[in-house]
Amino acid sequence: GNFISTIEQKIENGKSKKFDIKHGVLIVATGGEEYQGTDYGYGKNNNIISQLELEHKLVEKEINPTKLKKVVMIQCVGSRTEERPYCSRVCCGEAIKNALKLKGMNPDIEIIILYKDIMTYGFLEKYYTKARELGIVFLRYDDDNKPELFFADNENKKNGKIKVKTIDLNLNKKFLIDCDILVLSRGIIPSPSNEKLFQTLRVSLTEQGFYEEAHPKLRPVDFASEGFFLCGLAHTPRYIGEVVSQAQAAASRAAVILSQK
Repeated sequence: GNFISTIEQKIENGKSKKFDIKHGVLIVATGGEEYQGTDYGYGKNNNIISQLELEHKLVEKEINPTKLKKVVMIQCVGSRTEERPYCSRVCCGEAIKNALKLKGMNPDIEIIILYKDIMTYGFLEKYYTKARELGIVFLRYDDDNKPELFFADNENKKNGKIKVKTIDLNLNKKFLIDCDILVLSRGIIPSPSNEKLFQTLRVSLTEQGFYEEAHPKLRPVDFASEGFFLCGLAHTPRYIGEVVSQAQAAASRAAVILSQK
């Protein structure tokens, strides 16, 4: 290709400058974002947090696991819905990793994970097995039986304890669970920049807003337009190892073009 891109660079005092770059290929790696909805009371109670927030609070010692008695995690928040039917892939592994972390810091803590389907494929299966061995409980729900929240103290909804009403489809039994914190496994959504950039590049987006490859088997990192490639969360939600492999594939495809005289 023979492309010219105009780049705007932010500099000091809120100013910016623009300059042109000539290039032969373009790799789109715009990433993705965590779903920011208010499902399951997020933002209404300080004890309702996301998995990323749980990780941060553990690192910063804002949460003391030794003082926690019961933790509930809800999977598929913001994904596997009518609006976003895709699986975000990383959420189950992240939840199990954090659950094992909590168990390691407090073996007596009771952890219950509410899920639609557990996606711990490949070598991640061993962590799921370990979680079951340590007594972490998995209860399955579906869209017709979503978990419901109640606040134990109506006068103190912002900091009060939470009650979660749910069902286990495997046992066909309902549960009402009191928990100290509720952790939401929120899905990955496309970068907002995709909507504008795809019009500029004249490439394809899926219905969900991710970039679409030319062919999933024959050209998995190519756009239909020659010289344009994609990788990472710009394409679909995926683990870091898969992102690196896809980035290497895109770089290799780009190198083929750049090496031509």
